[in-house]
Amino acid sequence: MSLTHDILEQAPLGAHTRIVLSWPDNLAAPAPGQCLQLDDDARLWPMREARAGRLETLAKAAISATTVTPLALAGHPVEPIESDLLILAEGLGLAPLIHLCEQLRGGPESLLATYETTHSLPFRPRPSRFMVGGLPVGVIAAIPLLEDWAIPSRLACPEGMPGCFEGGLDEMLAGLSTPATVIAFGDATFLARIKAAWPQAITRET
Repeated sequence: MSLTHDILEQAPLGAHTRIVLSWPDNLAAPAPGQCLQLDDDARLWPMREARAGRLETLAKAAISATTVTPLALAGHPVEPIESDLLILAEGLGLAPLIHLCEQLRGGPESLLATYETTHSLPFRPRPSRFMVGGLPVGVIAAIPLLEDWAIPSRLACPEGMPGCFEGGLDEMLAGLSTPATVIAFGDATFLARIKAAWPQAITRET
């Protein structure tokens, strides 16, 4: 990839940075599980499908430039999924979680998206209107965007926020019936913990 993209917006999003790039309508965007590899080893993880000449991404930190020229697409796209699905993510994994959920809207018969953070959440949780069996009592906080998409979600956060589980996702989901497919996005430590709980999990490091 050698095309240069203008940085249209940059703003903090929790512990990370939301960066919106210019993106030609005729250029294929990264699939869920893929990211844009930059010169300095930084990576931009798409959060939504590209539209109206824009691509919304999530990065570890702000970029001190007005343009970026990705070297390549990094990572591996998630294969099409039709079975019941559990998605787990932490940190930058929020971006591919949302990206995949957008792609799967109206797809799998059963889909649960879960997110864990050790920092403050990058959004204001909303009480979920969807019941999920097998979770600890009182864990009802959800990702607002996914609520709008009619996708159940739950949150794990040590900050003591109402409705969030105060611990890790592996603890929160210990009583959940294992779905046909488990996908996890996050750093190496998080993925190792998820693999210990769900050896069959498909993992993508962010």
